[in-house]
Amino acid sequence: MTFFVILIAVLFQWFSAWGEALQRFDIFEHYWKGLRRLMGSSPLWGGYGDLVIAILPLLIIVEIIEYLTLDWGFNLPELLFGLLALLYCLKVSNVRIDLKEFFAACKKEDWKAAAGAASQFSGSAVQANEKAVAKAVINSLLNKSLIWVFGVVFWFFLFGPEGALLYCFIENLVGYVAGEKKPLGPALKGKAAALKAIFDWVPQRLAAVSFALAGQFGPAFNSIVKLLPAGLKGSEEKYLDAGFDALEFESNLKANGAGKVVLDGVKMLERAVIIWLVVMAMITLW
Repeated sequence: MTFFVILIAVLFQWFSAWGEALQRFDIFEHYWKGLRRLMGSSPLWGGYGDLVIAILPLLIIVEIIEYLTLDWGFNLPELLFGLLALLYCLKVSNVRIDLKEFFAACKKEDWKAAAGAASQFSGSAVQANEKAVAKAVINSLLNKSLIWVFGVVFWFFLFGPEGALLYCFIENLVGYVAGEKKPLGPALKGKAAALKAIFDWVPQRLAAVSFALAGQFGPAFNSIVKLLPAGLKGSEEKYLDAGFDALEFESNLKANGAGKVVLDGVKMLERAVIIWLVVMAMITLW
């Protein structure tokens, strides 16, 4: 049933914009603020107890909901809960529409407009030149695909709604505590970032392999070899290297331009998602 929930969620978000309606309400932010008000300046905040305090109530709530929906109504309530949880955490969108202005600017070779579109898509400032805009968009595509698609799907496939919701919460927790004062600011932010790196470790490697299969395997292979044994700190950079190498970024950019190389990146990610679905189907049927 887990695979069919994933398939339905991916197809639903891929071909529909309705999935975004669930994500307009930041459940995790409200959960975190409520937990902070409830716990206040409790001495339990400290050591690694603060991570336990942050995570444990969420898992208990999800377990209670799963228990209440278990083994009745032909498992339909359980299936619906899993589907809603996955739809909330997953963000599969038609990136070609999101990057419509970027592609139009690249076609006109208007790098100032392209930099504006790339900045809006990536959430950071981008220099107004061809290589910078292409690199910024692809970098953002690779990071977003890991956090919003591959990481969520991996943990849902292993542990169901608990895995997806926990992964999504940890990804958001770093941002929630970034502006908080001591002792929850720098201390908890560092622990949350370390936990995030742990949860990303396996999905990064599986995603990188799928990029190689969906793109240029030869150039990406060396980056994957470096990525596989990498520790938590060096993984993100090597993961990005694998994605760029699978696109043969430098030669592709020189030969075809920024618009084409970014479009190739979008197509590579689409094929990678299909590869993941096929592999999960084979594991389920085996």
